[in-house]
Amino acid sequence: MATPLPVDRPWYRELLFAAAVVGAAVGLLGLAYLGVTGAASDAVFGEPRLQAWSGEWWWIPFVAAGGVLITALRGWWHSPEHIPGGVAVIESGVVHHRVAPSWVGLAVVSAVAGASLGPSFALVMMGGGLASWIASRRWAGNEDARLEATMAGIAGAFGGAFTSPLLGTIMVSELAPIQKTKYIEAIIPQLIAATVAFGIYYAVVGTTFLNSFAIPVEDFTPWQLLMGAALGVVSSLVMIVFVIIVKAIGWVAGKMPHPYVRGLAGGALVGFLAFALPLTVGAGNSQLTAVIDNSAAIGVGLLLAVLVGKMVAMALSLAAGFIGGKLVFKD
Repeated sequence: MATPLPVDRPWYRELLFAAAVVGAAVGLLGLAYLGVTGAASDAVFGEPRLQAWSGEWWWIPFVAAGGVLITALRGWWHSPEHIPGGVAVIESGVVHHRVAPSWVGLAVVSAVAGASLGPSFALVMMGGGLASWIASRRWAGNEDARLEATMAGIAGAFGGAFTSPLLGTIMVSELAPIQKTKYIEAIIPQLIAATVAFGIYYAVVGTTFLNSFAIPVEDFTPWQLLMGAALGVVSSLVMIVFVIIVKAIGWVAGKMPHPYVRGLAGGALVGFLAFALPLTVGAGNSQLTAVIDNSAAIGVGLLLAVLVGKMVAMALSLAAGFIGGKLVFKD
């Protein structure tokens, strides 16, 4: 009969220690990734611009060149045509540590080139790839150890970059293909890795993910519960529209005869959207901060245009071959 916490097994005791080591490592790796890509994006695109048509015209050929470069790198590194998203990787329970570095490299190039994608995919690859490599060396042939170590590595990466140990742990534990009878056994190393990574990231950044945004807080009133429910419904509808846009643009891109054509055309269109609506540039953290800080000065029409433009920019980025976060839906 399986125990909730099998500390009597030597490999599990080692896993608890390894989770802390992996958490420290991915906390530093997450800092490096977000720091490098954020600084590079700021150097290219500058501070967020609120007005429409306030971008630079040279962003169009710049992002188009990035689409060509990412296509070339995928060919040189023999990357498959379809690279699964973060949700699909976590649900599979497998991160191939031999290919993880090249996929992280593709994500770095994509972010610097201006792809409208987040960091979640790179985080999955860094955390899961490192933990999978350790498991292959230390517990070769032990499938339980490999799976639980891989999920702990991913939870650590999320716990650090999202500066929330519970958020990283819950996201991974709910998606991981781990038997429910082993839920407690698996979630402890995930929480250890996420907490250590959070401690390192918070010590450097000095704030949590939510506190990065200056959201005004007012006294609670009951009607806000109804507003929350309404926003949940609207958000669901927006996500359905987003998935349709991704599928439609992906279908059109699939009709193009050559990957370099897709990379060039898709990159140029992403660059054009950045020029027309600069708030669609990149992962969107800086842009979201600017929107919150200047919400009173931004019209509803512009916000709706940015919402649609961001969804289209993300879909075009994926269709062009850029690599990045798409945790919002399953492949």
